This record gives sequence, C-alpha cells and structure tokens, in this order.
Amino acid sequence: HQSITPYIFSDEEIARLISATKSLQPYERLPLRRETLSLAMILLYATGLRRGELLQLKLTDFNSKEGTLLIQNTKFHKSRIVPLSPSVRGEVGHYLTLRSKERLPMDTTSSLILNGYTNRAYSGTGFSGNFSALSRALKIFTRKGKTPRIHDFRHTFAVRVLEGWYQKGVDVQVKLPFLSTYMGHVSINSTYYYLKFIEGIASDPFPVL
Repeated sequence: HQSITPYIFSDEEIARLISATKSLQPYERLPLRRETLSLAMILLYATGLRRGELLQLKLTDFNSKEGTLLIQNTKFHKSRIVPLSPSVRGEVGHYLTLRSKERLPMDTTSSLILNGYTNRAYSGTGFSGNFSALSRALKIFTRKGKTPRIHDFRHTFAVRVLEGWYQKGVDVQVKLPFLSTYMGHVSINSTYYYLKFIEGIASDPFPVL
C-alpha cells in the first residue's frame, strides 16, 4: 500500500510546528503569512486532508453555519463534506476575520490558503518548502534523517483517530468504514493499512479485503 514508511507526528511535535509559524517573517504582500501557514497545518492535522485538497479549497467551500468543508476535485474524483470541530471552525473564522481586515481577497472563489504574492493558493512545492524549513529548524526528522512530508499529517490523523477509538473500547471494525469515507479513501483497504500502527490491535485478526 505504501512505498514510503509514514512518519507519525507526536502531539508535541504538532504543537511545536504550529507555534513555530509565529516566528515567520511577514512580508508586505504576505501580511498573514504566519496565520495562513498555521491554519493550513491545523486543518491538515485535524482533518487528514490531502495536500492537493487543502490547497484547492475556496472560501465558498467553508460553510461557517454548518462548520464544514466541501472537498471537491479529489484524487479519485469523489466529493465529500468534512465536518470541523468547534475549535477548528473557530480557527478558520478567526483567520477570515483577519484576512478581511487586511483587505485581502474575500470573494467566494478566492483560495482559502492564500499566497498574497499571487493572490492564489500556495503551490504544492511552495507550501511544502515552508513546512520543510520549519521542520528543519525544529529538528524534526524521519529515521532516515529527512524532514517529514505534508502527507504525513494525513497518516497521523488516521492513526490518532484509530487510537482514540481503541482506547475508548470502540469496535474499530465497525467504525472503520466511517473513517474511510471521511478521508475519501476509494477502498477500505487503504484505511485498514493504518491498523498496524496502533499498539494493541496491530496483531488482532482483521479480515483481508
């Protein structure tokens, strides 16, 4: 399933990464550089979105009333609605308030994760470059001495959800299809993959689909 071993962030590493965005230098055309990159990492960690899904989000995809994100044009061309926790919903709302005050683009077709230089979304390489620089500064490296990938936020999300269910005594097999749908997996096999990272259930008998 995976050719590269996922890096699972610790909660402490996630907190350090988000906190480190506060030290980033804002520029005249990037007044909300810190806030934008912070929100991007919060969304990745809290929702398990793919990098492309995050960067394709438009303002119209955020439903402030329902507290959801509409994910379109996905890897497998399947749209889905992703509910946000109240705290994450608040983070998005706070960011949009700051963005409005800075008179940055607020039309519904504008990118949520906005690069002020282009008034478009960050490119995948540009966003990954910022993240890698933060990881290096914080000395967060994989076992091979490389910085983690953006996609490792998605892996971490899946593992943390499964860990939470297992620790609460929830029947993981029953809940797994819900996680698969939430993450936009085309096959539940992609979700079963993460079970091997959960201590205590990695050796339990699960069906091979």
